[in-house]
Amino acid sequence: MYKITNPLNVKIITKRLLEFLKKTVDPYMAKELVFEISTLAEKFAPNPEWYIDAMNKLLLVGSKWIPNSTVQDMLAVISEDQDDGSKFQIHCVDLYYNMATSGNTVPEKLVQIMVWVLGEYSAICEKGTQNDIVQVLTDQMEQQYDDENTRPLIVSALSKAIARSPKSAVPTELISKCTMSKNTALCQRSLELLAMSDKMEEFASIIIGKEDIEVDSTLSFLNAYVQQAENKGARRYEKENFDKFLSENSK
Repeated sequence: MYKITNPLNVKIITKRLLEFLKKTVDPYMAKELVFEISTLAEKFAPNPEWYIDAMNKLLLVGSKWIPNSTVQDMLAVISEDQDDGSKFQIHCVDLYYNMATSGNTVPEKLVQIMVWVLGEYSAICEKGTQNDIVQVLTDQMEQQYDDENTRPLIVSALSKAIARSPKSAVPTELISKCTMSKNTALCQRSLELLAMSDKMEEFASIIIGKEDIEVDSTLSFLNAYVQQAENKGARRYEKENFDKFLSENSK
């Protein structure tokens, strides 16, 4: 079936392959099926929504055979839409919010995708409030994980969600425990969150990347340096002198 797949039958064939994957007890067969399904989904997906939904189903039954690069590919597809608040991104954040609040066990790789999306797009979630998402992420922090990258991801997501809702309570006790972790990334991000918690409104625009940056096009901050150089005999910049310099050095 893998070899005869095309854009017209990809939905049917991936559904069949997923059914085979659920039933197989052969790890080698399972690994091959995971590769085939992920390859077909990436190559023939009719739209981004279908791709994410298909990959979520694959992660639920075959996450142990899915490489980290596939997780990164999924995040790239979600973030590629530059129009923040797009229907696709709303679809994703609502999907993962429902997943996080379902009470069902979620594979760790899927948790990583879930918390990243909730952190990035909490502002456009239609299924839960900002406070709800902060609570969901806090609950995820209390779970046990094997991958050392998971908990730092959750803390980062928490920082962004709390920044969008500065009145949300920071789980100080939980985060404080993380500052004593041997996991360097977790320790650092936890310390940063605690440091910002007292002035979260001031840091909010920085955390979520919405701060307006003023650019000094005149480079006036270099005036003192220029004056010092001129006092030592350097010539002031003039376009004619610069053009002459380029002409002499291009020969």
